[in-house]
Amino acid sequence: MSIVVLDFGSQYTRLITRRLRELSVYSVILPSSAPLQEILAQKPQAIVLSGGPRSVFDPDAPRSDPGLLGLDLPILGICYGMHLLAHQLGGEIQRTGHREYGKAILTTTSGRLFEGLEAKPSVWMSHSDAIVALPRGWRVTAATKDNPIAAIEAEEGLRFGVQFHPEVAHTPMGIHMLDRFLAAAGIPRDWTPQRTLDILLAQLKEQVGKRRVLIAVSGGVDSSTLALLLAKAGIAHTAVFVDHGLLREEERAQVKQALGALGVHLVTVDASTRFLSALSGVSDPEKKRKITGRSFIEVFDQQARELGPFE
Repeated sequence: MSIVVLDFGSQYTRLITRRLRELSVYSVILPSSAPLQEILAQKPQAIVLSGGPRSVFDPDAPRSDPGLLGLDLPILGICYGMHLLAHQLGGEIQRTGHREYGKAILTTTSGRLFEGLEAKPSVWMSHSDAIVALPRGWRVTAATKDNPIAAIEAEEGLRFGVQFHPEVAHTPMGIHMLDRFLAAAGIPRDWTPQRTLDILLAQLKEQVGKRRVLIAVSGGVDSSTLALLLAKAGIAHTAVFVDHGLLREEERAQVKQALGALGVHLVTVDASTRFLSALSGVSDPEKKRKITGRSFIEVFDQQARELGPFE
């Protein structure tokens, strides 16, 4: 389950997902052109339409799958996303003739996105079009001095639009507005580190079962994390760390101490003579790469025979 953020080219799209994750909700970014089937594969609980640099009047302006609006899902349109939402539902958009960029003050607020907010919060604008007529069944929920339609809300259902960017730091209360969207949509805040860990451990147990695992660890983040997950899941494993003679000073000892303290069953192999002998006199980088790769395979084949069997 996730919130799907459709990317219409905004420089702030990744910030949207970051803010949602700060609110303990899992979110994924898909291109605006993603077909409905791809969107539904994410099992979305809600949809966010990002901003973007284009105008809905541009002949090649990005569009979302027309079937999206037929879904019974909460939708939040941001900037271009709001324009597109209003445009597709029969509202009227107009070119303003100038670009509004920067700080603005909401002179009036109402509706679910603004519950509990101070009367005149500041927001960050970045647009050159404006809504001049709402789609049927929608109402205005915020305005600024220069923009009488700065936010809109469907009178029925859970659909919202904002002209500004709630995801940026320049909209100080934007995180509150996103929080109100999640609350209105009834989305649980269960994407936490502990829940992620529980899911990963369950996936590992299902994938591996009672089989024994041989894992190569480099001391880097990816392999060390997987080794730790195997240990936490109670899966029979042997992690092998190869000293190839080209490590940083004391790196072998540091890896051994760190992973051992985490409960990882670690074996260290001093293969420095094998690697350095094979590389001796070789200067071509591509030949070095192949020699190094082949040497690792030989070391792990040997370890698999000596420590196995592994599946």
